[in-house]
Amino acid sequence: MRMTRRAASAAAVAGLSLLAACSQTGGEVPGVSDSADRWWTASPSAASQPASALEVKPSDNKAAENKQASGPVSTTAATPTPAAASGPCGYAVTGKAARPVDMPRSDQIERTGSTTVTLTINDAPVVLTVDRAPAPCAANSFVSLAEQGFYNDTSCHKLSTGATKYLQCGDPSGTGNGGPGYSYPVDKGAKTGGSIGAGTLVLVADSHHRLGSQFALVYGDSTLPDSFLVIGSIDREGVDSISDIADEGVAGDGSSPKVDTRIGSVVMG
Repeated sequence: MRMTRRAASAAAVAGLSLLAACSQTGGEVPGVSDSADRWWTASPSAASQPASALEVKPSDNKAAENKQASGPVSTTAATPTPAAASGPCGYAVTGKAARPVDMPRSDQIERTGSTTVTLTINDAPVVLTVDRAPAPCAANSFVSLAEQGFYNDTSCHKLSTGATKYLQCGDPSGTGNGGPGYSYPVDKGAKTGGSIGAGTLVLVADSHHRLGSQFALVYGDSTLPDSFLVIGSIDREGVDSISDIADEGVAGDGSSPKVDTRIGSVVMG
């Protein structure tokens, strides 16, 4: 499939009264010293709560391949714990959000079946099937973010083309240091790391094993660290499209795709 390049556009997102966009200064992870209480606001609905931030820091060299998105949680934030098979999900506020978004509901979530999410990446459709049963809390968060438009008009900031083959996306700031303003632990019993086949959708955890908004599209058979959580699959045509991007190689920064790679629209179903 022939890929077309879209000009990068800066996503201007209106800030909420108590939420601010992440600032990138001095190479420091944004929001580290911020109190979670400072960014908490009343829930706009009974089913959801507003987010603040998750800071994630991608690896930028081969030796750091196992050290995916990272950033400390405010000491005042609630400590999330993995959900039991039928218990509530442990979503917890963790700083400033890269883009205003509501926290997903943590109880009475769907735990079976699957749902389809279609990303348009560089004008080509990439169809994702999200499976709920293996990791219901992770699937619930990913679908919630997709439904709210969190991933619309965002760049995919990292491409791995070596022994691990994946395209990493999901940070509206485009830096690899941004997230949805909340984090949560990996579901108990979920598939993490190891041998991952081409066409797998995975979420990317930080160095503290917390998940946020960042995800990776695995386009080739890989052996991944346990910071990668399997939540679904990618259609064959989507894998081919991502492979075409990977064939162009990595940019001079040693991390991002050489081809400007953006998620345009996100459609449920």
